[in-house]
Amino acid sequence: MMHKIKITCDSTCDLTAELYEKYNVEVLPLGVSLGDEFYHDGVDVTAKSIFSFVEEKGVLPKTAAVSRLAASWAISLRWLRTAPMSPNRRNQ
Repeated sequence: MMHKIKITCDSTCDLTAELYEKYNVEVLPLGVSLGDEFYHDGVDVTAKSIFSFVEEKGVLPKTAAVSRLAASWAISLRWLRTAPMSPNRRNQ
């Protein structure tokens, strides 16, 4: 029996684009708080905008790790969007 393994990391992982693609690595965004605003790293905030915020405000960002439950949900939802429908799912 073949086991399927999914490699995941948070958005602070510094792999090359080639490694992300070669191993189909799932990247989950780290939460970033800039003052009273909350963002998802690499989704709605960039490293450049984080550095600009720190330079302008003099306040360091706060981060929030991706929880195991959130990671499981994100991976499951992506799989559901891309997986072909089985005959059983079509009839439901």
